[in-house]
Amino acid sequence: MFLKAKKSKIPIEPFFAEQLRQKPGMKVREPQIELALEIEDAIIRGKKFIGEAEVGTGKSFAYLIPVINEIIRTEKPGLISTGTIVLQDQLVKRDIPALSKYLNEFGYLDQDIVVYLGKGKEQYMCPQNLDKEIANAIEKELDFTEFIPLDAGLKLGKYDRSDFPDVGIDTWKKVCVMGCSGKCKERGCAYKLYKNQRSLKSYHILVCNHHYLLSCLKDPAFSISSFGTVIIDEAHNLESIAQSIYGISGNEQSFQSKLKQLIAMARSRGMYRKADANSILKYNKSFFRKIKEAALTRDEFEVEQRYKVDIDAKIQEMAQELFRKADRLCDQASIALEFSKSKSEQDKIDRIYDGIYRMLSKIIEYKDNNIFWVDVSRKNGAIQINAVPKNIDEILFRKLFSVNVPVILTSATMSTETSTEGFDYFASGIGIDLIPLPHYKDPVSKKSPYDFSKQAGIYIEQELQYVRKGEAGQALYMQKKADKIFDIIQVTNGKALVLFTSYTAMDTTYSLIAEKISQQMGIKCYKQGMGSRDRLLEEFSRDINACLFATGSFWEGIDVKGPALSCVIIDKLPFPVMDPVLEHKVEKMNISEQDIIRLDMIIKLKQGAGRLIRDETDTGVLAIMDSRASRRYSGLIMDNLPSFKVLKNINEIAPFIGGFKQVV
Repeated sequence: MFLKAKKSKIPIEPFFAEQLRQKPGMKVREPQIELALEIEDAIIRGKKFIGEAEVGTGKSFAYLIPVINEIIRTEKPGLISTGTIVLQDQLVKRDIPALSKYLNEFGYLDQDIVVYLGKGKEQYMCPQNLDKEIANAIEKELDFTEFIPLDAGLKLGKYDRSDFPDVGIDTWKKVCVMGCSGKCKERGCAYKLYKNQRSLKSYHILVCNHHYLLSCLKDPAFSISSFGTVIIDEAHNLESIAQSIYGISGNEQSFQSKLKQLIAMARSRGMYRKADANSILKYNKSFFRKIKEAALTRDEFEVEQRYKVDIDAKIQEMAQELFRKADRLCDQASIALEFSKSKSEQDKIDRIYDGIYRMLSKIIEYKDNNIFWVDVSRKNGAIQINAVPKNIDEILFRKLFSVNVPVILTSATMSTETSTEGFDYFASGIGIDLIPLPHYKDPVSKKSPYDFSKQAGIYIEQELQYVRKGEAGQALYMQKKADKIFDIIQVTNGKALVLFTSYTAMDTTYSLIAEKISQQMGIKCYKQGMGSRDRLLEEFSRDINACLFATGSFWEGIDVKGPALSCVIIDKLPFPVMDPVLEHKVEKMNISEQDIIRLDMIIKLKQGAGRLIRDETDTGVLAIMDSRASRRYSGLIMDNLPSFKVLKNINEIAPFIGGFKQVV
């Protein structure tokens, strides 16, 4: 889509240093200008480039101006992919509209920049699916209260998943768009409107998430070369998301549910005997029991860990037999549906068949080019088997980096040192290291402009000796550590995000001190799992003295400015547990397990620590409750974190806080 411009190019330095600085609330910093110039250079020369930008650099505007210049020059749209919905919303609702307005005011553009927000079809509600679910529930006299908020929202014109944060994932799966027929007559369907906009390319910038981008790259009809520039923001997530997109997984409950749906279809016309139904469901249980037995683990499975599984001849034989039974069941269900001639139901059978076949075929045709592991669902304890290609880096190189389009990767946490070699771990994982040197621009890292030595302090626990899980005295250690966390929260009067490396540690610590915090301090404590992620963050941000206990995704993507988040407490250094994926990295990169573990830990630690200071007026304390951070790993940690003021003990926290604000 042609972008009407009054000038052929937006000059980066004058625009940032002289014009943008005039706008209220706009803070222009030297690292931002430097990064924008580096990105523009890479784009003009058609290079692939890694540009790390620590918090406060202003990386969004730093890449948006070069992208807009390239749109003007090539008349091709730009593509920006993000790792989180938070950043998507920031770009679509705030950054791009504001920048579009400024560029028109300063005489560079003669129209607003049109943005298309790319989302997968499952992010949209299908009105027909909702009607079917409600009608089915009424016909069978079932409870349909789960659909009431969806029906009410639909009447208000709400279709998007983000409009229904309190609707559970299982309910949403029943009503979301799974397939979209060209014959659909539904008026006002949000998904159809978005799909039409994408097909017509009636936009200047496509903003999407990494899941959407990587899914598109799997589609032969999608061409990345139709874009003038590709920006991968929050690029540190790209590898793990590529594993989920190009990998496959299946668990007993999901298989059982799929099989039961097929059985119901087949038996509706008497095409499947009850004995056969019981047989296949029983065999499914036996298959996953065998998978669990083959997992190389201790007696007890941990929710957060991946366990290597040996795919032996017996497992392959059972997978073949389960597939044979499922294949016959699909045929019976299809024959039964011939009477109803329902295309949507036949599509449903095809999707179920595809889901079962893709997982079982990986096992049946076992090859050494996949990494297999099992893990455990926190929700229901189900054993899940997973497979991911070993050559994820080669896939990303072929699909994304080998195409003659400039690709810019940016994030606050991609390096582990201060030299260019510090990007090797990140680059190796995504395949950018396979790019021939003439097409690659050396990476740069732009440091945060914030004065961390004045804005933030760091306290590292030294007295409490670290005790591993399973070792003698571990329960006492957890109690003492919880007591120290309570002491810190007392000093900061709440306002704390407490991050854990496991659900077990989170649940244990919460049970030890949350009630005491509430009773003695009158401060509310939230814990991950008490509500949706968005709702928890909203309530935590609004309640200025609250505490939030969390793990997993809460280590990143949280942007709470102001006093509501004045303390980040890290329960334990986030060392990963060696698993089949990391073992493959050790072999591929030819480095030691210890090196891989350290590199992974530092990146995760930087992400967690980055939740504290989100603005030049923010202040607070980072507390690391793992004594190993004060000894063996002290130098590594201090070299990779910002220059916090070091607080030697808990007693120094209060005076430090008192130096820049009064505790509310």
